[in-house]
Amino acid sequence: LLFKITYNTSKADSVTKARGSLFFSMEVFQSPALARASYNSIKAIHSKNSKFSMISTMGDEAFLVVDGFNFPFIVATKGKRNYKFTASYLIGQNSNDELIMLAKKIVSGH
Repeated sequence: LLFKITYNTSKADSVTKARGSLFFSMEVFQSPALARASYNSIKAIHSKNSKFSMISTMGDEAFLVVDGFNFPFIVATKGKRNYKFTASYLIGQNSNDELIMLAKKIVSGH
């Protein structure tokens, strides 16, 4: 079972003049082992990135990776669920920190 949601900002960023967006998905697997296997394969691909870091206190395990456009990507696993969060055109470390806080709230709620 897969849920996907995209939110778009109503105002353009003052620096980039682009409208930001937030993408969220949650995938529910038949077992925690299947969820963990999927998470581990995603983690293996992204862990080679120099901007990869683990996130403590989110689900069973989670990580953040930032791409070449400075767009954050968060993946978390908790029980039978995997969560993915990404944001585009949101500027600065504060945006990453706020995305992490939002992701923690969503993951902890399940």
